[in-house]
Amino acid sequence: MGLEISIHNETDHVVMNLNGRIDLSSNPYFIKILNEVLLFSKPLIVLDFSHVTFISSVGIGAIIEGKTYNENNGSRFILTGLSERLFQVFELIGAINPKDFVPSLPDAIQLLHVP
Repeated sequence: MGLEISIHNETDHVVMNLNGRIDLSSNPYFIKILNEVLLFSKPLIVLDFSHVTFISSVGIGAIIEGKTYNENNGSRFILTGLSERLFQVFELIGAINPKDFVPSLPDAIQLLHVP
């Protein structure tokens, strides 16, 4: 199974729903869509990992780059729906602040209303 991505572009946020594997073969597609989403310049970008079964180091690198770009442009970049295993990977490398992880999509959207 490869990677499927659906985009939900709302007035004040964008959600990328990811389904499948983010690995060497799917990473170019992932980066292309992520770059398009970053150009929307929304106050909040959410990557929903609820249906991600695997992420390789190249996928993690792309997420870190996207997060850095987004935050340098004054937006929040949130990861949600991470399995325990994926959360541990991000926690282990320490590249993303724990405040950038929320348990669910509704929790992520709620961040728009928190100063």
